[in-house]
Amino acid sequence: MDYSQLVGKVIADRNSRKLGLCLDIRRSLISGASGDKPFITMMVRIERVLRDSIIVQVEAKKILKIDGIYAWIDTTKEEFNETIKNAKKVELSKKKKTKMLILLF
Repeated sequence: MDYSQLVGKVIADRNSRKLGLCLDIRRSLISGASGDKPFITMMVRIERVLRDSIIVQVEAKKILKIDGIYAWIDTTKEEFNETIKNAKKVELSKKKKTKMLILLF
């Protein structure tokens, strides 16, 4: 799949509720016993009411389908928000002041 077409798409959950906007695609390699495997993530900006927006990384292979300006991922908004809350708790415990979280489902 050509993941570069995801840039600029609105990311929605499997129930078609908006999660954020895809800003960029990042490619990296994960080394394993059978060699290096490509690992592709998309940078998603999450807009929050009365707060700063945050940028999270989501695995690109979680995409279910792409249609028009929308792309659907295989999760629900509740699961997505719960993962963000748990990631923030880990981030706050390390006392780092970054606004980027990595979400791996």
